[in-house]
Amino acid sequence: MRAVINVALGKAYEKGQLRLDRSLSQHYRGAFIQWREWPPWDYAKDTPYVAKAAAMQYAINHQCTTILWLDASCIVTGDLTQLFEDIERDGVYMPSSGYNCAQTCNDKILEYFSITRDQAELIPDAATGCFGISTTHPKGIAFARMFIQAAKDGMFSGSRNHDGQSQDPRFMFHRQDQSAAGLICHHLSIEKHDFGHRCGYYPKTTPTQVVQFKGIS
Repeated sequence: MRAVINVALGKAYEKGQLRLDRSLSQHYRGAFIQWREWPPWDYAKDTPYVAKAAAMQYAINHQCTTILWLDASCIVTGDLTQLFEDIERDGVYMPSSGYNCAQTCNDKILEYFSITRDQAELIPDAATGCFGISTTHPKGIAFARMFIQAAKDGMFSGSRNHDGQSQDPRFMFHRQDQSAAGLICHHLSIEKHDFGHRCGYYPKTTPTQVVQFKGIS
């Protein structure tokens, strides 16, 4: 079963979720699993980004085989069929943010994944506002397992400000689940997709974009 998932924790995100739901209704007839509170999760809830892993775990437990996470900042502007097919073909759909992981990963998460900052400088950072996994593909299964475990182990915590999380001058800010996703893709030899092809910023800039980030303010 194909499913879109989203968690909205807070009034602003709830408004975004409503807008996302309206846009989905125009272009998509599949399952949309959404929460306005935490999905079932027996581990620490120290950062809202962990809710992405909790939602993924719920979808897997309920026999969803192709799972697409969309942020509350997203709107859907076209048929999602090709995006779902990309996920099923590759196992993981993960756009690149344009940064590298030396810039977006604090010391703690690099140590957790046994990656040096020199190595991280060569690894494209991920953009997890729109990403997907297939549980019928070995890379999708492996990504989900590592992503959920990283959340349980506290790797989604950390500040989006510098806050002294590394003394290396290449480090700029930590990106929580996004930082973890970038490093996991590297471990699993998952090629990141071009940002702007299936998803991109509003307004639409390419004919293949079906998801756009419009903000929630």
